[in-house]
Amino acid sequence: MQASNKKIVKNTITLYLRQFLVLTVSLYTYRIILANLGVTDFGIYNVVGGVVAMFSLLSNSMATATNRFLSFDLGRGDFVQLKKTFNLTFVAYLCASVFLIILAETVGAWFVSNKLVIPEVRINAAFIVYQFAIVSFILTICTIPCTAMIIAHENMSVYAYVSIFDVISKLIIAFLIKYSSVDKLVLYGLLITISTFAVSLYYWCYCYVKYKECHLSFFWDKKKFFQIFSFAGWNLFGAASGLVKGQGINVLLNLFFGPVVNAARAIAMQVNHSVCLFAQNFFTAVQPQIIKNYANKESEKMLLLVYRSGKMTFCLMLLVVMPLFLEMPMILNLWLNEVPEGTIIFARLVLIESLIESMSYPIGTALNATGRIKVYQIVVGTIQIMNFPFSYVALCYGAPAYIVMVLSIIISIGAFVARLLILKRNMSFSVSSYLKSVVLFSFIMLVITSIIPCIENYVLSNSFGRLVLTILSSSLIIVLFFLFKGLNKQERKVLLSSIKQKVSRIK
Repeated sequence: MQASNKKIVKNTITLYLRQFLVLTVSLYTYRIILANLGVTDFGIYNVVGGVVAMFSLLSNSMATATNRFLSFDLGRGDFVQLKKTFNLTFVAYLCASVFLIILAETVGAWFVSNKLVIPEVRINAAFIVYQFAIVSFILTICTIPCTAMIIAHENMSVYAYVSIFDVISKLIIAFLIKYSSVDKLVLYGLLITISTFAVSLYYWCYCYVKYKECHLSFFWDKKKFFQIFSFAGWNLFGAASGLVKGQGINVLLNLFFGPVVNAARAIAMQVNHSVCLFAQNFFTAVQPQIIKNYANKESEKMLLLVYRSGKMTFCLMLLVVMPLFLEMPMILNLWLNEVPEGTIIFARLVLIESLIESMSYPIGTALNATGRIKVYQIVVGTIQIMNFPFSYVALCYGAPAYIVMVLSIIISIGAFVARLLILKRNMSFSVSSYLKSVVLFSFIMLVITSIIPCIENYVLSNSFGRLVLTILSSSLIIVLFFLFKGLNKQERKVLLSSIKQKVSRIK
């Protein structure tokens, strides 16, 4: 148990350092790209790439299935089955790639040609970039079995280093196109595709050398193949439900209030996306352990990790959410030249929803580990979809725009309760124990740790100094509270030891 805890802590620290570097470099890269491409070409690249990204719903669902089955086989120590699973998932991704290429070159190409608003002089360039985007997307899809294998083996340092290389290469590309005499948009699309190919090639070479189970050989198991596809299919239903919830709300806001409110919500969702990445990094490190414990039939050990990771995920989210929530006006003004009306309340409400959702991460992973996700995806997916009709009725009766986020929070609470009850149905899981050890603990931590930052926010005038003080004080209080109330003595020792090792390596 101690060894697995050390591995989780080590991988979490590695992924957090990676996320900090990736986020910092990415934000700067966007600034350089916008300056060198210009607003029009930058917009064209993003909207054309967005058309291809719409097809990622299928690949994301398959990625979840791949992670689950590889971690499961690895947890059982069945390397013969692990090799079979890897080869089958690769075949599945090849089939998906063919399907997505056909879809992208027919429906997608029609949409780009007939529906997107692109200046006539840039249509040819946009179509060339669209082809590059398809190639990059297919390369990324075919690499998923490799990244899933690396995550299943919990070798997060490789995953982190490649991600850092990826963003740095994009930064170099952003600078290079400034000095180009050819079409900058087309060159940018080409160089991004080359960068994606380099990353994909490295992942495949690394896995081939490091893991014998990644040596490709023809293998067919109809039962296993459809088992993986069935799992991916139900995940697809859940992902589609989330898409309806998110994009449906966007449509409603546009119909009732216009594009300004859409812009406010879009900014709020971007803030939320950046926040959630930090919690998701931690859970990327925890996920394989939960699945492996279940595969080894160590349910007690798995549930203990579910409880611990639930508290830890909430704590990591709170570290970022609290200063953002309290200092949202200052942060938005520093980031944006013009803040659309309603952005602050949208951003604050979506952060509350993310805190609630963070406690669901381990429950969802535990349910995925069992493989019995049909009822889970149908029930939770249906609950999520209900956000659309409820919001429509509320807006018809003259409710303000932010009511959609309030309803979304209520829906998230309902989905959270549903996940708990479904997990209880699937295995020996105590809902009351989770509510007491995770939810109640998280609520107490939220109340106690917010007292001093709230006083600072009320007493001090709005300034950059107050922002810095809020970040420092809230971080210190949350970390200390979790260290002494959220961890036992042995867990504190493991955590502090891992941090010291990382710091000494940096020195």
